[in-house]
Amino acid sequence: MTTFVYSLPVVNGSEDTWGATLNTNWTNIGTFIGALDSAELAKLDGLTASTAELNHSVGVTSAIQTQLNAKADDGTTISAGGGLSGGGSLAANRTISHADTSSQDSVDNSGSIYIQDISVDTYGHVTSISSTTVPSDITKTSGSAPYYGCRAWGKVSSDALVDGGNFASWASSTNTVTFTTAMPHANYSVNCNSGAYGATFARNMTTTSFEVVSVSSGGNVGNPTSFEFTVIC
Repeated sequence: MTTFVYSLPVVNGSEDTWGATLNTNWTNIGTFIGALDSAELAKLDGLTASTAELNHSVGVTSAIQTQLNAKADDGTTISAGGGLSGGGSLAANRTISHADTSSQDSVDNSGSIYIQDISVDTYGHVTSISSTTVPSDITKTSGSAPYYGCRAWGKVSSDALVDGGNFASWASSTNTVTFTTAMPHANYSVNCNSGAYGATFARNMTTTSFEVVSVSSGGNVGNPTSFEFTVIC
């Protein structure tokens, strides 16, 4: 800080120079203070701030209130919502994290094992995965031709149902096979075999049943009492 230097007249020794000395001092004061008017002096009237308090404004380049308004209120808090963790007062930097609400490990299936069910919680997090194995009823061998499933099969002996799958009943009075579960359409293929009586075939096929007819080598139509069948659809 620049120090103001002034000269004092010498008592009983500046008889002819004291006036000039005082004028020089006043001129130097004006130069030191600069252009100071009454309005500027009024700003200092009643000022009680200490030097230390005034020094708090050192480095301030814009309105202090504007800067304060831009600051976050440290009384404000951030609360983590559902499925989140973290938060707290804005007196410090805060982190919001995605909560781990799932204990399910990764699943890496291969071959005939596949994912059967997936469960999620309220937030869409996977909580469980269950896997299962493709049934091995059909064993695929060589070749690229597709496989088609047998939808029903059965064996009738002496007009009595011996065994079958998706085979609800055999009505000898009408020679009708009825399915347990209906076919998706009536254009399925039925393979019948009856060693006791010529050729055996199906007719009058519906989604729920079909009629079995036997024809002898002589062309006579008979009632099949023992036969086997498979349905491909």
